[in-house]
Amino acid sequence: MHLKTCMEKFGKEYLEVHKWLDFYAGKKGADESGRNYNYTGDNEGMHREQRHHVEGIEECVKIFGEYARKAAEQHVKDDFDNTIPKKNDYGPSFFTDFVHGEIKNEN
Repeated sequence: MHLKTCMEKFGKEYLEVHKWLDFYAGKKGADESGRNYNYTGDNEGMHREQRHHVEGIEECVKIFGEYARKAAEQHVKDDFDNTIPKKNDYGPSFFTDFVHGEIKNEN
């Protein structure tokens, strides 16, 4: 989905950006801060807490350059109904709150 959307909107797939954003999907281990995670099985969608937010987009731009911003923003918006959450929006009830419309886009 992400590759196709970017191709249609921007004329390029931005594969490296999407791979970076979804790096944690389907994995378990410890993140850069040493916090354990398990994004396998029913928890796979929760991988988004790692990089699918405003701060993750900024980190992506630092790694890939400004050209990656629009693809990263589109990726996150595609996953969150046109919303880009902030890192501190994520918490124990984030996904429930999002489904019930309590997470709003301030961008």
